[in-house]
Amino acid sequence: MGAIEAIKKGFAVTNKNPGLVAILFAFSLIGQFINIKFIGIGETPVSTQLTEPIILIAIIAVAGTFVQAGNLGIIRDYFTEGKIHLINFPKYGLKYFLRLLGLGLAIAISAGVVFFVGSLIIMPTAFLNAILVGSILSIILEGIGFYWVLLLIALSPYGVVCGELPVIQAMAESVDVTRRFINKVALLFLIIGLISLAWTEAIKLIPGNNQILISIIDAIFNGYFGVMMPASCMALYLSLTTE
Repeated sequence: MGAIEAIKKGFAVTNKNPGLVAILFAFSLIGQFINIKFIGIGETPVSTQLTEPIILIAIIAVAGTFVQAGNLGIIRDYFTEGKIHLINFPKYGLKYFLRLLGLGLAIAISAGVVFFVGSLIIMPTAFLNAILVGSILSIILEGIGFYWVLLLIALSPYGVVCGELPVIQAMAESVDVTRRFINKVALLFLIIGLISLAWTEAIKLIPGNNQILISIIDAIFNGYFGVMMPASCMALYLSLTTE
């Protein structure tokens, strides 16, 4: 299976499972309303108001991991059994929560280290009037970091859920699979990225400044895309791991 076939499979799975889309839509909508009410849109909270938004962001991140764990478990069932049981959503959310949370932290820390080191390269070159050289070196390093951190281990969540693998083993498997099929994996994530970018630009065209309306429309997209994207990735993962 190639990237295009995986995308088509992702759309097919999503269209056949509106109940799962509805769950992700509801979660996205709640998150966006919380963002509007407590954090604000286009506003920079002052230092004395930072605590509450940070706590809310942490809660949303934890809840998001639970939802994603349930989402992946349900999609996995569809691929293996040809049907889904939404009643199992909370069970899968709890079952894979800790491993996916650990995986997310590992990826975030790795990415942070890469970009931090890239920033450090620019600092000394500023004193040597070689900012251009430093910027080029930083871009190269961050490009390598993107390849290693964001691409090579991008299939790790599917190893956790589909292969029942621990975090480190899932990351190692993802690196191995992606290296062997780098063209297919890279093309898949390029297409997914372009779809997301296109939507980001399209939603800016909505007239007026009605944040409630924009949030509802964006939540509809997030609900659909939140199933289509992992379904596409899982389709490719299952195909590549059996080749």
